[in-house]
Amino acid sequence: MVIKLLSGNGMVAGLQIPVKIRLRMEIIREETKENLELTSFGQYYQKEQKAFLRYSEYLEPGTVHTMVKWDGNRMEIFRRGAIEMRMAFQRGAVLTGTYKTPFGTFLVKTCTKQMEFLWDAHQKRGDILVTYRFFIEEDEIGDYKMKIQFEEK
Repeated sequence: MVIKLLSGNGMVAGLQIPVKIRLRMEIIREETKENLELTSFGQYYQKEQKAFLRYSEYLEPGTVHTMVKWDGNRMEIFRRGAIEMRMAFQRGAVLTGTYKTPFGTFLVKTCTKQMEFLWDAHQKRGDILVTYRFFIEEDEIGDYKMKIQFEEK
């Protein structure tokens, strides 16, 4: 796990930096591979030894507000709006979350293989990389690789 974040970061706690965000997701299910990409704008900030990245996604069913929270050991993603989801990641651990749909709320699990969160305070840019196996209830959905790059706009 790579952690480079808060020591000597040159940031005032709570100061929000407007950022351009590029999210790339690779999903492998059985023998198929799918790639998704999203570009958005949001804010990056640090508060109480944690880092936060907030942005909105504009999808067909409606707007989804996303917050990524990193505490140096664990990452959580909260999605609210047209999609309601909470997922947690910690390298080597199986963590649970929830996924709410019009048909009910489902238990989700992540088994995190790799996790990195880097922030360069001088260049005002960051990278997040998470590779994990994803489950809904007890069904294995696939292997996911999520990369988020963000930089001051």
